Amino acid sequence: MKPLAVLLSTFVIFCSVYFLLFGHIGYAFCGKASFSLMLIFTALIHFVHTEGLELTIPDNFNDNYKRTVVLVSGDLEIAMAAGLLIDGISKSVAIIIMLYLMAIVPSNIIAAIKKVSVERENFTGKGLAYLWIRIPVQVLYMAWVYYFGVFIA
Repeated sequence: MKPLAVLLSTFVIFCSVYFLLFGHIGYAFCGKASFSLMLIFTALIHFVHTEGLELTIPDNFNDNYKRTVVLVSGDLEIAMAAGLLIDGISKSVAIIIMLYLMAIVPSNIIAAIKKVSVERENFTGKGLAYLWIRIPVQVLYMAWVYYFGVFIA
């Protein structure tokens, strides 16, 4: 739940700084900027804990490609983080992010079934109970990016 902590804490920081600088809060900017930082944080996990994330990829993927999938998805998260901050494309990028968040739900389910611990890069994770938190948080992320990236942008 570290990404959620990054998202919420940076949102508070961005809103505070924005208010100090401009006398009001630019919620759309603060929401998109905090989500972008969270995406960068999660992208870094792809590069630091590559082997742990490889364990979350379906077994029918060739082992030779699992590392590539993890690294490319990390690159994609960085690109989405940048795109979310560019006014001309941010709404389209927000929609792409929502689709990406839906697309990675199966890997979260696989991780829970296999009890994957991404940080320890082994099978000592929390198991299926983790989904009671992870799936609602994933829905929160989708709602967040829709609200700040599409609805009020």
